Amino acid sequence: MTAAHRASGPKAGQSSGIARALARADRVLARIEMAAAAALVAGLSGVLAAAALARAMARPLIWADELAVLLMAMACFLGASALLARDGHVAVTALTDRLPRRARAWALLAREALLMAVIVVFALLVWRWFDPLAPLRPPPEPGAFVLPNFLYQEPTATLGLRKLWFWLALPVFCLGALCHMAVRLGRALRGLAC
Repeated sequence: MTAAHRASGPKAGQSSGIARALARADRVLARIEMAAAAALVAGLSGVLAAAALARAMARPLIWADELAVLLMAMACFLGASALLARDGHVAVTALTDRLPRRARAWALLAREALLMAVIVVFALLVWRWFDPLAPLRPPPEPGAFVLPNFLYQEPTATLGLRKLWFWLALPVFCLGALCHMAVRLGRALRGLAC
């Protein structure tokens, strides 16, 4: 049996089937993220239009600016994650376009690994900030210095809502970006095998 026959055996077919299923799920996730980002931008447009109209009628909406900023930030994180799925972020390819195919595949793998590392570090920082396991820890000893995490209590300045609801875009971004980057890393690894 030749190496080509072994490579095209059942295991290779299973792994390519899994890769196709993951790529399909990745595209669906990206579409959901883009739809959510578009809805947030539409909401942002509505808030800005309402604020302009209210200001023209001498009845300004004091909460409109804060809501507009928060909606834009949420839309940016969701859109950034979705763009990772289609490799839509700005890239300078002047050097890599001139490399031979094999060297280009290695450069692509290095880029994807580096980007994955950056997102993992960001996800760890978000995990630490949100500290979801804090309620499971025993209470600190009396007199111990504990730096409080106001994440879950801090209200917005004018809306009266907890900022947590808007900051949830960060862990959502991290989960989506990690999924997209896992698919991209797998694609880059398969590109080396070719």
